[in-house]
Amino acid sequence: SGTTSYLCRRVSKINHSCSPRASVLECADGMIRVVTTRPLLAGEELSICYSEAALFQPLAQRQATLQRKWGFTCGCDRCTGKLSTEEAGLWGLLERA
Repeated sequence: SGTTSYLCRRVSKINHSCSPRASVLECADGMIRVVTTRPLLAGEELSICYSEAALFQPLAQRQATLQRKWGFTCGCDRCTGKLSTEEAGLWGLLERA
């Protein structure tokens, strides 16, 4: 199918968010690295998006994708409308692109 799956003990413990604070990268040296999208605040949860495809989908599609593939309904700040106006606006632009 052209996809690769990994089981990484530490990475597998990172929770999902549709407005992730990190991304998982497969590097040329075969290592898996978690890279933050911006500096994290003290106490802020590190999160990744479980689905690259869902990341840029509107809410209903994201929820359907996550439910179908991972069996949960996302309750992140983006899905519950708790993002700042600025961050919500940026995600809205990406959804419409």
